[in-house]
Amino acid sequence: MPRHLSIDGSNKMQNIAEFMLLWDYKSDSRSFYEHVIASPKSPKLSDSGNINDVGSAGSSDARVLTRQNKAFWTFVEANVKALLEQVVLKHNLISYSCCEGHYYKNRECGDLRNVAVLPRNKQEYQSILQTFGLICDSINREHLGSGVEMLLYLGSIEDNGQKFKVIELCFYRNHDINWDNYFERIGPVYEMVVRMLSDIPRISDQEVQDISLLQGKIAKT
Repeated sequence: MPRHLSIDGSNKMQNIAEFMLLWDYKSDSRSFYEHVIASPKSPKLSDSGNINDVGSAGSSDARVLTRQNKAFWTFVEANVKALLEQVVLKHNLISYSCCEGHYYKNRECGDLRNVAVLPRNKQEYQSILQTFGLICDSINREHLGSGVEMLLYLGSIEDNGQKFKVIELCFYRNHDINWDNYFERIGPVYEMVVRMLSDIPRISDQEVQDISLLQGKIAKT
């Protein structure tokens, strides 16, 4: 297994259970459209390349959309889009966060490239952990010495005291390279991750269903 780090307790998100349910359901009803599908405000781009509601750099507060929302892909940064397409479209996983990576020169710090997923259940958690782990091990052997290491952040996000396990696939910057080196060298590593995800069998078989099948699990639409 690759190296993994804990991210327990630092991330919070509202209505996680409902978000996870809505991820797998569709409906033609107007109220469902307004709640899930309707487009939010147009995303804004910061000077550092961050995409969010206000165009701020390095903000930890971001809009979380289900994949049915027509604005979903407009809030995805360009240099992480191919990876998220594999995670969401090919492997049918729930993603609540992703980042292409940024460097903030005025603060001499940055954000790592990553994509984070919310497993639906224990079985899916283990499948993701095993698959991502094998990919990380393979890529770290291939790109040993590049200064970009694939690792997994394992932890949870919290909603009103309830914790949900998460797995984050992260392009880690080893401290023997600077941020300029990191973004110069990340390309081949990133391309290999995308290629490996495209070549392996689908991780989740969860299918999109009509909202009527929820049978009261969420408020009626």
